[in-house]
Amino acid sequence: MVSEEEFVVAMICAMFFALSTLVLLIRNRRLKKQVRKLRAVQATQAVPSAPPALPAAPQPDPQILEMKERIKVLERITVEREGSLAREFELLRERP
Repeated sequence: MVSEEEFVVAMICAMFFALSTLVLLIRNRRLKKQVRKLRAVQATQAVPSAPPALPAAPQPDPQILEMKERIKVLERITVEREGSLAREFELLRERP
């Protein structure tokens, strides 16, 4: 037979084991909830709410625009007939 003292010690050990198991289960649940909340916050931060604004297109240089116009004129002059070329030169000479 088991003495009364041994029985009391065994009951205390069993209660301590049950209590420590309960504490660990509660702590585990709390940690899991915190992890879920953290992941939810990270997921909402990872998805941008609006696409980033594109940088404004650079303004073209006025000198480049002027050069393009001059190239267009030169292309037009070289493609047209010979008689019109002489006419273009005369018109350019008459300009002030």
